[in-house]
Amino acid sequence: MAEIAAPSYLDAALRERFDALAPVLAAMGTLTALDADALARYVVSENEYLRVSKLTMAAIARGDAAEADRWAGCQDRLLRQCMTAGAEFGLTPSSRRARGLIPPR
Repeated sequence: MAEIAAPSYLDAALRERFDALAPVLAAMGTLTALDADALARYVVSENEYLRVSKLTMAAIARGDAAEADRWAGCQDRLLRQCMTAGAEFGLTPSSRRARGLIPPR
C-alpha cells in the first residue's frame, strides 16, 4: 500500500498527527490519496479544538465566566467539525459500526 503524503501546508506537529492517522485509515479503507486534504482539515480542526479547550479550561479556572462562555462556543463549533470530519473517516465508534469497519491492530 502506497504511503499517503501529508499536504505541504501542515506544520510539523500537524504532519505528525496526519502521519499517525493515515496508515490506520488507509488500512481500514477509508483513506486514499484523494482524501489527503480532507484528513488535513480534520487534523487542523482537532488541533484547534484542543487549543481552544485549554483556553476554556483556563478561563474557568480563573473564574472568568464571560471569557469561558466565549471560548466554549468556539469549542462547541470545533467539536462538531471534528465529529463530522472524523465520522467520514471512521474515527468515531458509531461511524465504524455503521460501516462495519474494524480498525487494524
